[in-house]
Amino acid sequence: MKKEFIIEIALGVVLIALAITIYFGYFHYSSCKDDKCFSESLIECKRTAYLSNAANALLKYKISGPSSGDCKIEVSLLQVKKGTIEFTRLEGLEMTCYTPLGVLITPESNLENCNGELKEEIQSIVINRMHAELASNIGKINQSFSNISRVL
Repeated sequence: MKKEFIIEIALGVVLIALAITIYFGYFHYSSCKDDKCFSESLIECKRTAYLSNAANALLKYKISGPSSGDCKIEVSLLQVKKGTIEFTRLEGLEMTCYTPLGVLITPESNLENCNGELKEEIQSIVINRMHAELASNIGKINQSFSNISRVL
């Protein structure tokens, strides 16, 4: 009877230790309060959460840690503060970005290294703007080509 009790206690301790290990290994993120802390965590690729309250937008970053030789960062756009109305549709969207290990670079600075709905919608806005710009300047472009063809 005493032996069974000791086994139950040992099993309980092992389960508690396992639960703590799982929590800190997979679910726990340390938290940064400023850019310096976030920059250091990004260089080290340390599991960290950070809320960036920039002038244009409120962004949430979660550094997940190393992944296939890069640093994996989840980026969420929580609020657009400045810009046109079309950007408000980006609020609440997320993307996953990958930066080189040991390098300080903002995750969203190179969208080629990101994937997710936020990236797709940003690209859609850029394409629509480029299309509108091209359409509004098509007469000028045609005139330029006409001038070039006369010279040749």
